[in-house]
Amino acid sequence: MLIRFTISLSLFFAAFVAPVTAQDTLRPADMQSVNLSDFPSMLSPDDLKFMILAPAEITEELYIFHGGDYKRVQVRPQALSTEHFYSGASPMKFFRKGQDEEGKVIYTPIVELGLPSGSKDLIVCLQRRGVQYTAFSLDLSLSAQPLSTVKFVNFTPANLVVILDKEKSLLEPGADLISRFEKKEKTYFNFKIGAMYEDEPKMLFSNRYPFRGEMRLLFIGFATGPGNSNESPFRVVSYRDRGPEPRALIVE
Repeated sequence: MLIRFTISLSLFFAAFVAPVTAQDTLRPADMQSVNLSDFPSMLSPDDLKFMILAPAEITEELYIFHGGDYKRVQVRPQALSTEHFYSGASPMKFFRKGQDEEGKVIYTPIVELGLPSGSKDLIVCLQRRGVQYTAFSLDLSLSAQPLSTVKFVNFTPANLVVILDKEKSLLEPGADLISRFEKKEKTYFNFKIGAMYEDEPKMLFSNRYPFRGEMRLLFIGFATGPGNSNESPFRVVSYRDRGPEPRALIVE
């Protein structure tokens, strides 16, 4: 059953007066990434691998401490970053770069993230509100999302109604929904997202996707906030794989 939002998001839903289709502006966000040499690379097969998702642009450069030095991380608005690696212990801390009164370079922690036990593959959802940062992780291990499944995560500050193939649920912020597939041959599933606005149900996203065999498909829905009126303030990022890739041994 649809319920009313507990916070005011009138701008968030202004564009959604009718259901949308795959041909409309709502579509999975661009996932292209750029590999740059100063991003933290793998030093050991035991390193944590992670990508960053930020709903809005973060203009300042951010860093983590990896391999005895501060390494810059890639933050791409509304898309997944390139792969990063982290060799430290939990929690993982993000820093901003600055200078002290004497002009010496310093790194100030801005947010820290507790790491799930037993996982070496994550998506880090990173958001800035004013001068404050928040972060939480999505576990990409097979124990968190098995093969032959589709998963949706609600990365918005509001309740959403989600239909994912045969599964339907009301998802609070941070909650997820998983649908499992038994067939190995190619099939199709419906994916719809709705919410209540001014006592009326509104469709935020509607599409039909193919699915085949032992793969995993992850969707993350998020609010982009006020911006270009020609763009939807609700977006969906998609990510697919066949499970975490084996780590190659590093020969010195």
